[in-house]
Amino acid sequence: MRQELGEQLRQALSDISSTDQEIIAMRHFEDLSNREIAEALEIEQDAASIRYVRAIRRLKSILDSIPGFGVA
Repeated sequence: MRQELGEQLRQALSDISSTDQEIIAMRHFEDLSNREIAEALEIEQDAASIRYVRAIRRLKSILDSIPGFGVA
C-alpha cells in the first residue's frame, strides 16, 4: 500500500507544472527558504512565497482527487 501511495504521489507531482515542481523541490528537498528560492529564481521574496503556496494548493487539489489518498 505504501508503494502504491508513493506512485500516486509521483504521478501527482508529474501532473503539476515544472515550475511548481521546482518550487516544491527547492523548499522540501533542498530545504531552501523563500529568500533563497527568490534569489535562485531571481524573483522577489513575496513572489517566491506566493508561488510556493499556489504550487502546494495545486498539488493538494490533485491528491484530494485520488480516492483514499490522505485517509489515515
